[in-house]
Amino acid sequence: MTIVHTPRVIASVVRGLRNRSQSHQQHVGLTPSNPHKYQSRVGVFDIDYLGHLNNAAFLSHAEYARWEMTAANGLLQAMYNSDTHFMVTSSSCRYRAQVRPLFKRFEVHSVVGGMDDKNLWIYQTFRYPNKGDDRVRAQILVKGVTARKGKVVDPREFLVQEAGFDPAIIESLSRPCDIASIEDMITQFEELEESYRHSARLDDEKRSD
Repeated sequence: MTIVHTPRVIASVVRGLRNRSQSHQQHVGLTPSNPHKYQSRVGVFDIDYLGHLNNAAFLSHAEYARWEMTAANGLLQAMYNSDTHFMVTSSSCRYRAQVRPLFKRFEVHSVVGGMDDKNLWIYQTFRYPNKGDDRVRAQILVKGVTARKGKVVDPREFLVQEAGFDPAIIESLSRPCDIASIEDMITQFEELEESYRHSARLDDEKRSD
């Protein structure tokens, strides 16, 4: 996996840095009206025997899109400078339509959906770039934390104080989110995650008996 994955991550970061140097994109991906758009094609390492983007490949391209977004808006540099890391703690994916055939162009639109004093949510959608055929083909909601020296830091404070983002924009992303549809997804996601936690605790208790 490393042979394919690492070069693609590096390529995504390079594209993001190049886009940042060519145009001012500090707040790209921070508001629904200004999502980050990652562009790619269905590759030979992405498809399965049915000839479409494999379910695991959706998650990989979603990660590449997040790398590219953070490089484009300056977040990656701020994290590097302050020895801070974004760590995914959970994610949910819904597959709505196929992405095919081989070499088909597609986009991943990414936007920060909300945050609180510990967590940050990123909402991502897969689409074709063609107008008239750009409906959502897959949806991914990622929950993560910003951590420094093994401790979770408030992502809102980090984005303002370390990354230099507009405080008003960051405040608008504090939960509850202004976009009702995204806030509803996050709420339902949290309920599902609590069910996972409960199931894991029950399993732990059985094994400790």
